[in-house]
Order: sequence, then structure tokens, then C-alpha cells
Amino acid sequence: MNSKKMKEYVQTETEYKKLILFAGNDFLGLSRHPTIAKATAKARWNRELVQGDLHSSVDIPIITWHWNPAWRSFGANMAVMVAIGSIVPVLCEGRRPTKEERTNCKNTRKVVVTDSLFSMDGDIAPMAELAQLRKKHGFLWVLDDAHGTFVWGKNGGGLAEEFNCEYDVDISIGTLSKAASSLWEGSKIWKQWIQSRGRSFIFSTIAPVPLAAASYASVVVAKKETWRRREIQNRMKELQALTGIPVKSQIVCVIIGDMMQAIKTNHELLKSGFYCVAVGPPAVAPNTARLRLTLTAVHTSEDIKRLAAIISKYVKFQVPRSSNCSDYITPRL
Repeated sequence: MNSKKMKEYVQTETEYKKLILFAGNDFLGLSRHPTIAKATAKARWNRELVQGDLHSSVDIPIITWHWNPAWRSFGANMAVMVAIGSIVPVLCEGRRPTKEERTNCKNTRKVVVTDSLFSMDGDIAPMAELAQLRKKHGFLWVLDDAHGTFVWGKNGGGLAEEFNCEYDVDISIGTLSKAASSLWEGSKIWKQWIQSRGRSFIFSTIAPVPLAAASYASVVVAKKETWRRREIQNRMKELQALTGIPVKSQIVCVIIGDMMQAIKTNHELLKSGFYCVAVGPPAVAPNTARLRLTLTAVHTSEDIKRLAAIISKYVKFQVPRSSNCSDYITPRL
């Protein structure tokens, strides 16, 4: 695919001009992929409204790709938390345990729930350390890998695969709306538990057939086109080389500080043909207003150079002496 065609995939129409999109979560650049669009359109005429196996077929390429035999594709995030919350009520109720609850649960199994990649700072959870703690204390590890699924790991298995701790994670929650519906994985026992206790699974109907078809096609394309993960890695290296920002992931946080200055910078980027997002309190801490940038597989090197040049007018980057991208090491993708 040539760069001109790739660039069209990250442009979004406005009333006035085309913009290169550096917001959103379409990391692999699949939103306009012709194979996925064709599969979605074809499924419009499918009659699998009550019976059929299209939704189950989404699980098949994921099972053959991932390390765990039990996958389910549905509104998984809420279902998992509600199901576990029926065991640990404070998770379901979104509160801290009381003193009495802490005293009474000393001999029960603990649960650790964390994101793998945090969406505002773009930083990564201490995966290796968590794996060691799990081995020591035996807690149940629930990992939300929404921003890592299909993007990280040698085979696109996410950040658990990236840090070689995939077998330490008990339940992993992912998404097909970012890199590629919602999905989760775990043992067969946990699969049965989630299906029997997850209210968003029990008390809801299936997703529309075209959405299931798009999800299936997205997984197949993401598995086949491994170059997309490599291109994300290349864009990460290039942005770090040009700005000196420690780029930890495909989500990049450019701290501005003052919210009005962040909005002004974002407006200048908009005028220059880039669509980014300025984020301020209460979403982030006071005086840490920022530009949240997302790098995708279909951005080009020229896109990164232009973006960095415009932002540098408003942000003082600590650019190293050498701007050779090969001098910078990013996590293995």
C-alpha cells in the first residue's frame, strides 16, 4: 500500500478541509480497510438474528492467535466486573472496603484489577512486577488490555505477551473497537462463571450481525497484516527522535500545563491540518493540561515531522543531539 493511499485512511472530513487524525484509538488503521468494509456490507443481508454461528466465529481466530482456550466476544468489561463483584462487592459498588471487610477477608483470595496501558499518560503498568507479586501472593489478576490488544506483543497478543507474563493473567479484557464489541479471555471455569453471572451477557441480546462480521474481519486482518504493528513502532521512534519525549506507547502525552495554552496549541494544529485532542482538568491533574496524541499504523514519517514542527512552536522540546531514529529503543512490538 503506497503512502498516499495510507494517508487517506487517517484523514477525517470537516466542513472546511481534510485533517490528519491524531486522535481516537484506531491504532491499526482498520476503520476504512476495504476487506472489513466489504464484510460489513455483505452481512447486512444476513438473516442470523436469533440463530447462527457468526458471533461465535469471532472467537475462533482469537483462540488460535492467543494463549488461552476460552474466549468470549460480547460486552465483556462490565460483565467481568459485575461477575467478580458478586464475589467481591466493593468492585461492583465502586468503593473502598470498610475496616470490617478488610479484617474479615484476610484469608480469602485477593483480586488485582488494572489497565495494561493507561490512556491519558500512555504509560504501561509494571507487568513483570505484577506477575511476580501474583506468584508470591496468589491473587486473581484481571487485566484490561484494551489499548494493548493486537498492538503489542510478538504476535499481537497484547502487553501480557509483550512482557512474557500471559500465563500469569487470570482474566484479560480486550476490545475490538480500538485496535481492531468487546472480548475477554480466561480459563473455561472463568468462562462459565462470567456467562452465568455477567449481567451484560445474560440480560442483553447479541450485537448486530454486521458488527460481528466487521469484528471477525478485523481480527483476521490484524493477524495477517503484521506490518501494521511494525509501522506503529516506527512512528514511536520517529516522534521520540524529533521531540525528545519519552514515547512509551502509541498513546503520547504532550504536557502543556495551562489549559488555555493547550487549547491554543490544539487550535493551531487544527488550522495546520491536524486533528488532535486537548485534555484538561478534571480528566487530568491541575496544571497538567496536555495534548493527547495517538499514533497509528497508517501515519507516515512526513506526518510525524510536520506534527512535531508545529507543536515545537509552543512546547520546548529537549531534543537530543542525534535525531537518528535508530538511536532510540522502544518496547518490543
